[in-house]
Amino acid sequence: MYLSYGKHYIEIQSYESKTEMMNVLSKCEGGRLILGESAEQQTFFYLIKIHLGWNGKLLFGIGICSEEYGLKPHLLLKPQDSELLLGFNNEVVAVGVEDRKIHFRILLDSLFHAFLTLEKPKHILVFHEIGLLALDNTGQKLWEYEEDVIEDFDIIEDCLNIKFMDASPISLNLQNLSIHKLHEFFNTPVQKIRAVG
Repeated sequence: MYLSYGKHYIEIQSYESKTEMMNVLSKCEGGRLILGESAEQQTFFYLIKIHLGWNGKLLFGIGICSEEYGLKPHLLLKPQDSELLLGFNNEVVAVGVEDRKIHFRILLDSLFHAFLTLEKPKHILVFHEIGLLALDNTGQKLWEYEEDVIEDFDIIEDCLNIKFMDASPISLNLQNLSIHKLHEFFNTPVQKIRAVG
């Protein structure tokens, strides 16, 4: 199965060994990148093959060496920027489809979990094991919040409600960054929100 992406299409495969992945990656004549090679325990291997152009004969490959720990890498398509946003291990990497280069890389304080795109405000939320951060479309960190292991979250209107393993759940207003404990109410932003930039 293919995933349509503008005039290109994408194919994702997994491999049991790095050798298998590298063999297929070596056939990508349109360019190749290998991500996650610094992982201490490389246990799973993924290949994103981008079939370039309408006929798709020229391939651009992105190999990912994953530590996994029960978490599979995530791919967020950003067609408006001609980018792929990849989350894996403890990092987020943006790769340009047209120029086939890394546009930015962000190291996280813990293992990557998920992406969530917001329309208002227009942010990309990056969830990791003990917190989250907000990015703009260029990869600039706007703010970050860390507390405890995140177990679940939900968005209700302008509020991101987060349930933690041991800490009290919170409601984070995405417009003004004020935080309210869900078992008690207070109206001042908590210092753990750090504006970046």
